[in-house]
Amino acid sequence: MKTEKELIEEMKHLMLDFNDREYKGGRKERATHVKAIGLVKAKFKVNENIPENLKIGLFEKAKTYDAIIRFAPSASYYESDAKKDYIGLAIKILDVAGKRLAFESETIDFLLQSHPCMYIGKLKDFRDMIYMLNKTNPFLMVMYFLVTGRFSIVKNFESGKSLPSSVLDISYWSQTPYKFGPYKVKYKISPTSQFKSEKPKKLTKTYLKDAMANHLQNDTASFDFSIQLFDDEKTTPIEDAAIEWKEQVTPAIKLAEITIEKQQLNSVERDEFQKEISFDLTNTLEAHEPIGPLNRARMEVYKNLANNRQSKTIGKHKKLSINDFR
Repeated sequence: MKTEKELIEEMKHLMLDFNDREYKGGRKERATHVKAIGLVKAKFKVNENIPENLKIGLFEKAKTYDAIIRFAPSASYYESDAKKDYIGLAIKILDVAGKRLAFESETIDFLLQSHPCMYIGKLKDFRDMIYMLNKTNPFLMVMYFLVTGRFSIVKNFESGKSLPSSVLDISYWSQTPYKFGPYKVKYKISPTSQFKSEKPKKLTKTYLKDAMANHLQNDTASFDFSIQLFDDEKTTPIEDAAIEWKEQVTPAIKLAEITIEKQQLNSVERDEFQKEISFDLTNTLEAHEPIGPLNRARMEVYKNLANNRQSKTIGKHKKLSINDFR
């Protein structure tokens, strides 16, 4: 049986091979979450009434930070909004002080998805999925998992996909666990906006992007940022990311609020910037270190892919930077 280190090394090479093959001669895109629904300027407000024992790291004191949030389906290709998928939400919080985990930065990142848990929870299964997608196709991957008796992976993969009314109307979860000082936690983001989008009867290929643009042209959007505390390895496992941490076992504890002010989404400059900006699990404070085998794999794989991405600029347009989102 292969070790965790060996499996992660294989995953790194498989994902690089995929990216090199798919994007020959041009800008290398993300391996997943390629198509952005929107990149927005936001405020991340750490609350004052946090329990004393949870005033840790980013949440040590009440403060409002500037933030950038990217919403994107999980697909590795540019798919229609009308195709069911998971939705990813990536947050970059600016001007954060504190002891860093991996590299010097003035930001920290959070990565979440629109489903409470991952459809693949163990490292060996995750490696097998990447191998089958890289060497064959989605149909053969499904058949492989069925033939090898891993029915739950196929079931979980489809059950978590959705077609929401808007990416601003749904909840998001970190799916994998993190340190929180002496604790272990998962993160959750819950919508609190007064305005809710209506799901159109006919879904267009840009209906999610259109709903988001319409919402933010007319109103603000808001979310609560919470944590769920580890209880035990059976009900809130660290080693298996496919098992949901249910709120009956570990209720969400609100620590912060996210506000997305009214803004115009669609511009060439913003679209170019969302392609170039990266979000990294290791871009965080020591107090919030990612834990568990899948996070250890993701940290290595994401770093490799980010280093491998190339960018082009459109010369006649102003190039945006993080400073434009303060």
